[in-house]
Amino acid sequence: MKSNKIIVFLVVSLFIGLTACEKEYNTADLTTRTTYYAVFDMKGETSYTIPVGGEYSDPGCTASENGSPLEVDINTEGTYSGYSDVDADASVSDQYITYYSAENSDGYSIAAERYVWVAETGDLTTNIAGLYTSSISRMGTPAYDGVEYILITKTGDNTYSITDAVGGYYYLARAYGFGYAAQGSIITANDIPNNEFIVTDAIFPNWGNTVVVTDFLVDAETKTISFTGTGDFNNGVFTVELTQVQL
Repeated sequence: MKSNKIIVFLVVSLFIGLTACEKEYNTADLTTRTTYYAVFDMKGETSYTIPVGGEYSDPGCTASENGSPLEVDINTEGTYSGYSDVDADASVSDQYITYYSAENSDGYSIAAERYVWVAETGDLTTNIAGLYTSSISRMGTPAYDGVEYILITKTGDNTYSITDAVGGYYYLARAYGFGYAAQGSIITANDIPNNEFIVTDAIFPNWGNTVVVTDFLVDAETKTISFTGTGDFNNGVFTVELTQVQL
């Protein structure tokens, strides 16, 4: 019994000693700091569709930090052409993305985006260029409808480029990014009214897979183009119908 009392005494003494040694912190001098991120006020719309040769000027965008104005940096890039400048070029078909960025007083940067599509609208009897929405079936099963946008651009007397040979299935509908578009197809239009086309293969840059384009058909009356893109991978048959946007 005596030994047990000694152990209890030691534990109690240790607890009292530790309690007495605890440091007292003075919180009176501590302050809180709030970071206010940039808030953008984008004028106009967030997306525009402009005919080639039409007029376009950026509507502008301002930014503020807790009510105080901030400087806004502006840069516009062409997705397919590699264009880079302050404003979109309404004379050349492309998807232009305008980036607005601002930095607050704590050095935190934030950005906003505006999309500008510039396209030539062909009559689909002598010219198939245009901006198109896309409806896609995969292996015969409808997958996506009204996908925005596929761009067909005239590159020569009777040649055209198309931005995605599977209608934007991965790039646009699934939002994987441009590296997942089936790129590089060249369409040679030997006789548009009689649907005589030669279409070269496309490639997915991020995967390296090839897509063969067949059954390329144009209907000028309904303003549609249909084709099949077949990839060299499982479940890789995509049936696409493009509907031309009238600009």
